[in-house]
Amino acid sequence: RKPQLNDDYVKFLRLAQYLVSISRFGIIAMITNNSYLYGITHRIMRKSLCETSSTLTFVNLGGDTKFDSEHHLDENVFEIRQGVCIGIFVQSPNFLEKIKYTRITGSQIAKYKILTDSKSRGLKSQSLEVTPPHYFTPDISVGESEYNEWPSIPDLFPSFVNGIVTSRDAFCIDLSKEQLAKRLHDFSSLD
Repeated sequence: RKPQLNDDYVKFLRLAQYLVSISRFGIIAMITNNSYLYGITHRIMRKSLCETSSTLTFVNLGGDTKFDSEHHLDENVFEIRQGVCIGIFVQSPNFLEKIKYTRITGSQIAKYKILTDSKSRGLKSQSLEVTPPHYFTPDISVGESEYNEWPSIPDLFPSFVNGIVTSRDAFCIDLSKEQLAKRLHDFSSLD
């Protein structure tokens, strides 16, 4: 679904990624929608993050009310419907060294406590592997089986055409019937 890629957080993250890439060193830290962690349409975004970062750290705070969670109580920290993630992207000239992923579940208050507790600096995290076509994806099971059940676009449409291509709209289209008729008459009387 292309609209997911038009979400403002994707644009801001890409802008930050570009600005840091100019200096080749930097840290980007953002609290955003968490859909890019598992979204099928976000594959190239994940690939790009892997190509431009030496360390990726994700703290997935969950709280997405649109999905049935295996966690009975998984409140959002911001009282919104969309799941939330803290993403920290470290860029240095080194290649990607590691991807750390932590998932925190529970009530809003429990999540606040975990995030503010100085002892939770060593939150239990898992390492994620970079494997195409999904790249790093902790929760790829969300929607993937349903997605893969449908036929691919090339299977549905084996013949490819561009459709209608117009190249002289300014000549062929006009709001005035008289102007258009005059233009077509002038064109047809050319030698």
